[in-house]
Formats: sequence, C-alpha cells, structure tokens
Amino acid sequence: MAIDADGNALLAGADIYDISPAGEVLWSFEVGGVVYDMQVDTDGSIYALSQPGDSRVMLTKLDADGGFLWQEQYRGEHIRARTLRLDADGNAYIVGTSCNDTGEWYTDCRALAIKYSSEGEPLWAHTYQGVDGYDCYAYDAEVDDSGNLYLSGYSHDSKDDSGGGNSLGCGCL
Repeated sequence: MAIDADGNALLAGADIYDISPAGEVLWSFEVGGVVYDMQVDTDGSIYALSQPGDSRVMLTKLDADGGFLWQEQYRGEHIRARTLRLDADGNAYIVGTSCNDTGEWYTDCRALAIKYSSEGEPLWAHTYQGVDGYDCYAYDAEVDDSGNLYLSGYSHDSKDDSGGGNSLGCGCL
C-alpha cells in the first residue's frame, strides 16, 4: 500500500488500484505476479515490485494517472523480492534474496540488491554472502540522502539444524 500526492490509497495484489478517500476506484492496472511493495516518487509516478514466479522479479513504473511507463525484469535461479526503495533521483532499489536450487532445498542463499535508473535502465545487481559464509537473507532496506543503500536481514548456516543464526552485518553499498 502507498499513498499518492492526492491522498488516494494505492492498493495492490496482482493488480494496482487507485482508490479515492471516498472509496471510489479511480483506475486499476494489472501488473503480473504478486505485488510485494510500492513506492511513489516526487513526481507522483508509481513504482511496483512484483514477482510472477521463482526465477524473476518485475519492476513496473506507472505515471500518476496509472498510465504504463515501463517494466523491467530481473532473472535468477530462485529469487524472493522483498523491498522496493527510491532515492532522491528516482532510482529504484530492489532488495531480496537469491538462492541456488538443488532440487531438494535451496542453498548458497545471498542477499540481493538491484538498482534501476528512473528510466528503467539496469544500473547494477549485487549479491552478498552472510557472516562466516552462511546463507544471507535481506528483508528491508533504506536509501540515505547520498544514495547509499543499507540492507537488513539475517544470515544462517543452512547446514546447521539447530536454528541458530546471526544478524546480517551489511553496511553501506
């Protein structure tokens, strides 16, 4: 859920709905996949992070009236997108986890961060190993005024069944 500049609620599942304070649906847009996060930039454009399957995530940008601007996809073996953040320039950051799939379980899980320009150009994608080589899961992020990205999550030894884990020691990216 997000709130646009006019005070309307942007709600999403597989579609995005712009709903006025009076409860009227102003427009809707079918994104594709489940929408996990949305952000509104200073121009009123709407960014939606969705996931149509295990091997890809999508970033969709709409104008303030729900008009389609662009959509980009990132593919990997097994990805779980969690968070979308914008910086002051309208660059979008997707944060989640990427793992290898052995067919029996997921291994070598790494925190994943992807950056796109406000025009939808992929700028970079990085993965990060957990503490002591453990699997690493990113769940949230923040971007500061200088465009530095900070991740939070946890690391865990997937080969240790005791359930122990460590906090994710990620800093500035």
